[in-house]
Amino acid sequence: MKIIITGNLGFIGCHLQKKLESLGHDIKGYDIKNNFIEDIRNETYLESVFNSFRPDKVIHLAARAMVRQSADAPHEYTSTNIDGTYNLLRLANKYGVKRFLSASSSSVYGETPDVLLREDMSCENFKSIYAITKKASEHLCQMMAGKMKVFVFRPFPVYGENSRSDMAIGKLLNIVKNNGEFHKYGKGDSVRGYTNVHDLVDGIVKLMEFETDKNFDIFNLGGSEKISLNKLLEIVKDVCPNLKIVQEKENPYDVFSSCADIRKAEKILNWKPTRIFEDEIKKLFICQTQV
Repeated sequence: MKIIITGNLGFIGCHLQKKLESLGHDIKGYDIKNNFIEDIRNETYLESVFNSFRPDKVIHLAARAMVRQSADAPHEYTSTNIDGTYNLLRLANKYGVKRFLSASSSSVYGETPDVLLREDMSCENFKSIYAITKKASEHLCQMMAGKMKVFVFRPFPVYGENSRSDMAIGKLLNIVKNNGEFHKYGKGDSVRGYTNVHDLVDGIVKLMEFETDKNFDIFNLGGSEKISLNKLLEIVKDVCPNLKIVQEKENPYDVFSSCADIRKAEKILNWKPTRIFEDEIKKLFICQTQV
């Protein structure tokens, strides 16, 4: 099967491409890190890719990320996450793509965790420009579903080998490597449904393959364990006892709870995380201390 992956050089994209190639799929990666013309806002070049490769499916991971920075450069976020997503959807529809998967974000839930229990997984209490752009991209996906099946997945904080440096675990890995200081915002009682990248990739593959009559749907793909920042630091310090922590005031853009209700993914996709958070974190940091 011929599959385009946007953002294939990113943290999740690298792992996903490796997995899909191991399953025998023909992958065309598309990432601005490879070449600046490979920007999803570049419609001319993007169309040339679709026209020459003729994909069966598209998995859209490319985005302007980082919640806190979105307030400083809102146009970059709207043009990439909204306009870029629309460009891909339009071309996928034009070139007969059978299935389009789009990565959204757990950030769309904002500060109201009870919405996770709603059957339609709706959300409206946003805390950042980034979250607004990701929700807008979801609406575009729903609008463009029809001839092709379009599915959105909302990853929760993802970790693993080569974790993103702007996320807590990625920051900690860099700090341990460089003997730096970790800036802890707030009391440390905020909780996350941390998701191992290999579990997430397994979920994306299931989403790509499952049979359904629906043309559009949304799924949470997140960790099943609720881990506080304090618990994370405790696990890391067990492996790296010299970790330096600097206390900071709470950041207004951070949500207190970002944990996934994955009952829908369990029921429909037969997917749930299998990696144990503490074991995986200790492996990561043991490897880092041995570098």
